[in-house]
Amino acid sequence: MVVDFTIAPLSAARVNLVEKKGRRDFPPALQMALVTMDRIVNSVAWIDFGDIRANIVKPTARLCAASHATRPAGRSRLRSWAGGSDRSRLRCGRMIELDRLTKRYGDVVAVREISFTVSDGELLVLVGGSGSGKTTTLKMINRLIEPTSGRVSIGGEDALAVPAHQLRRRIGYVFQRIGLFPHMTVGENIAVPLTLLEWPVERITRRVEALLSLVELEPGLVGRFPAQLSGGQQQRVGVARALSAEPTLMLLDEPFAALDPLTRDRLQQSFLRIRRELGLTAIFVTHDMVEALLLADRIAVMHEGALIQVGTPRDLITSPANEYVERLLETPRRQARSFDALMAGGSW
Repeated sequence: MVVDFTIAPLSAARVNLVEKKGRRDFPPALQMALVTMDRIVNSVAWIDFGDIRANIVKPTARLCAASHATRPAGRSRLRSWAGGSDRSRLRCGRMIELDRLTKRYGDVVAVREISFTVSDGELLVLVGGSGSGKTTTLKMINRLIEPTSGRVSIGGEDALAVPAHQLRRRIGYVFQRIGLFPHMTVGENIAVPLTLLEWPVERITRRVEALLSLVELEPGLVGRFPAQLSGGQQQRVGVARALSAEPTLMLLDEPFAALDPLTRDRLQQSFLRIRRELGLTAIFVTHDMVEALLLADRIAVMHEGALIQVGTPRDLITSPANEYVERLLETPRRQARSFDALMAGGSW
């Protein structure tokens, strides 16, 4: 018998029943497992309890890519609550895998043999100073820049095996400078990928309306041109366009860097909400360590084209890999100390 559940992200107590067949009450071991699954590191798990098999689906699992140290503890707890069954299986799928990815421009190495994976539903933030190779790495994933060597795999498929234009249509991309076409209206900008995919006009219209609602823009803006919008509104249109073809992967290149602090904070929160709702996998580039710490499931630190450290925000804070990572963290630490001093009635 199969029981399907959806577990709300980051809430250990909220378990929403989607379907239940043949049983009025669940055994205590299954109830405990369902509750704790919100703390375990996998987006999809199958748990066997004799005559009951539970397929637990958590499409927006923020903890899917939690530190590896968490995995054994979560796995052993689940087995003990299941009566010691060794049939419990946990899986966290890989959406993106970079293997020794390198980009050279003559004698200059812009990106040097970097390797990392991004799991389904994870938000990985690439952080580092100017010229560290963040944007070059991002653009090699969807082949806006072709790598010199190395491999990019997306959903288990070699990115080089897919024609570049087809690959890009599968991936949402938000540009640093927004990149809206000034001669097109809001609706026309959002619809560009859908027109290239030859969607019917009626379907495009419905999709544009839905996206405007998703990014919290008024329907009346659909006929305006980019010059008639605020910076925050333009960036929301850019996000809507990136989402238009219903991608499961998004790449974002410093999308909020040019915005004022209040607008930036609103858009950050809006992006996190959208990502949770749609279960998106995302790679987000920023030079701002505070933004990285606030948004990321994991952070990848780059310096002079090399990958220095990959880990959760807590990993970086408690165990920085070297002096460069320590320096990046000094600004948010100093700001936190200053804020605490102000709240305590002291001075900087």
